[in-house]
This record gives sequence, C-alpha cells and structure tokens, in this order.
Amino acid sequence: MATFDPLPRVAVARMPESSAARGDAPWLYPGNGAMTRLLVSREEDGQQQKTDDAGSAPAGHDSVCVWFPLDSAEPRQDSEVNSAGHIAVAVTAVKAQLARDKNAKITIAGYASEEGAPDHNQSLSARRAARIKALLVTAGIPAEQLVDIGRGVSRSWPGRAWNRRVDVEVTYDSATEPTETPVDSRESRSYTNREAIVMERLEHLSNVAQREGPNGAAFAAVNNDFRTALRQRMTALKEGDPLPDDLQIVMKALILWSKDKGTTWGEGIFDSTDVTLSCADYATVPASQNKCSSYVAEVLFEAVGTVHKVYTSDEQAGKFFPNRAADWGDTAKVISNYPVVSSPALGDVWSNGHHVGIFLGNYNGQLLYISARDDGDGVFGLGKAQHAHGIQIKLMPAGGVYRHFQP
Repeated sequence: MATFDPLPRVAVARMPESSAARGDAPWLYPGNGAMTRLLVSREEDGQQQKTDDAGSAPAGHDSVCVWFPLDSAEPRQDSEVNSAGHIAVAVTAVKAQLARDKNAKITIAGYASEEGAPDHNQSLSARRAARIKALLVTAGIPAEQLVDIGRGVSRSWPGRAWNRRVDVEVTYDSATEPTETPVDSRESRSYTNREAIVMERLEHLSNVAQREGPNGAAFAAVNNDFRTALRQRMTALKEGDPLPDDLQIVMKALILWSKDKGTTWGEGIFDSTDVTLSCADYATVPASQNKCSSYVAEVLFEAVGTVHKVYTSDEQAGKFFPNRAADWGDTAKVISNYPVVSSPALGDVWSNGHHVGIFLGNYNGQLLYISARDDGDGVFGLGKAQHAHGIQIKLMPAGGVYRHFQP
C-alpha cells in the first residue's frame, strides 16, 4: 500500500456521501456539471503506486468539484458556479502536497455521464482530464507530476448530471485530517476598464485567427486556452486583492498591446514621437536596437518597478541590465531579480537568444508569448489581426531560456 504524508491544512470541500451534504458545500451537486478526480500518490523506486482503488486508498479524501456543461470540456463559469474559484482551491491543495512530497504524482481522471456512445464518452472524459491538467500546469504545477486519464462513463453518483464531473481529490493520512478554513465572503474581483478591453481583444484575436487556415486555427485554440486560464486566475481573486507579480507582468504586457498603434515599437524607440517610456534611464539601448528589449524593459518597470540603470549611482553599481535579447538568453549572465529557471511560469521573461518577450504558456509543445514583432522562422503572429510592426502575441515551437522575477 502507498504511504502518504499528511496534507497541510488547506481550504477544501469534503466529498459527500449523500446529497444532504450539499447545504454545506453547494458546489458538490450542481444541476448539470462534470467532474475529474485528482489523486495524490507517492512514487518510490521509479514505480508509481496507484491510489484510485477505493479498497486500497487511505481513508481520508478531500475533494473540490469543478463542473462542466453537458458534452463540454470547458469548466462551467456562471452566476451559480464559480469554477475558477474551485480550481484555485485545488491548485493550493496540490501545491501544498507537492511541497511536502516532491515525489508525489497527481492522477487526473476524467468522467462522463452515460448519455451518448461509449467511444464519445471515453474521448470526452479524456479531454476533460486534459483540460484540467492544462489549467493546473498554467497555474504553476509541474506537468511531469501530472498524469491525465479518461475513465469514460461513471455511475457512482445518483443522477446523470452529477457524473459529468471533475473531482480534484487529495488523499491524505487519515491520522491528520486537514481542517476547513473560513470561507472568504468577499465578491470576486472585477475587471478594470482596461482589463476588460484586454479580454475582449483576446477574444477578437481568436475569432480572426479562425479564418487564417490551419495555423490560424491552432493559434486560436492556444489563445483561447490562455484567455480561459487568465480569466480563471483573475476571477479567483477577491475585491481588494492586489494582482500578484506574475499577473501584474502579464496584464501590463497585454495593456501595452491593447494600446499599440502599430507604428511605434517597430522603429528605434528613442527616435519615436509616439512612445514615451516610463523610466528615462534604462541602460544604453541605441535607437537602432531591436525594440523587443525596450518593450520588455517597459513592461517590467511598469509592472514590478525593476529597472537597472547604467551605474549612475552606488545603488546601481554592479547591477546589469540586459539591453539585448542575447543577454536575456545567456544563462551565464546574472541579472538582478531575474534568475534562470528550468520550469517556466506565467509572466516569466523568455528569450531564444535573438528575441525576448513575456511568457504566456506552453500548449501542446508550442510556446505562446508576447513581444514587439519578430520575423523569425516558425513564429506565427497573425499580423492581420495585430499590428504588423507593433506588439504581437505569438506562437512558436517551445524552447529557450526563462527567467522568473524575484523581488
């Protein structure tokens, strides 16, 4: 039998044994939902020990349910169901377990109700599991510790709708059950006007991309995944909560994108009459320098306040500010506040040596990022929907160097 470390105390909802529990956890039995089970096991000597057998699993299971509409692999999000909030709780629980047990493996098992053909239900359950995995990866959970699988039809709960489900289940040592923390009663954080414009532009970008052939369709699918993940991160916040650093960086990058006229970032930035940088004392970036470095510098300064001047004071002495994409992509370079990381996360600085931008996510082996325009091979930027000589959200094969902001 697998052994388990006690789970740190996190806010999770207990899996009910009957519908009577719905009053305590109203998200457990929706009228038309879907669930995926997420199990924590321990890997020893290279062999993963299965824990999804009810007969062998430890007694304690805490669950967060996420629902999907009928025949859909997109989490439900409406006035009755806040899937983004439930996913955020699941992320907290899983990260806490992985912090305690670095060898833990998370199995994400998707389910469907009995409507439809068996093959279709099997495929649907697998897509639901894959969708949850993608959201967890976007939230910073290492993909190599997540295993997604579709289990097809489930009849374990009464009623078809309850078996169209996602159950994020964390197994813990029954000797130390986690305790529930008080529920935050504050309303979800609302978008600012500019943030709302950004979300609308992302949707428009996907709609236009759909008409641009196979590459455009692939771009639209990835952009939709990113938009969904961003929306879920944003709506999981409560009114009064500040944006965390990674969302600050990403949202600032997108706001500059939404304001871009398409005639400024494509030229030498200090010769432009249309762009005014927030900080006048960036390190030496010549007017002929590629604009991507200046764009990234502007994003980072406006979002988190980092700027490294050219040794104009004792405070700045010894600090290095990269004025070329090659500097960002050189792992031998020590850049203050931006160490190299092996597993990228939302808002990291990405560089492949000749281009630099802000990382938006990895999707099916493709890298989504945002920066000033690059004409390199293999980059799909959809210039027709974005400004051809300005800031673009772009898709290309994954790879490169990633640096994560640390205050």
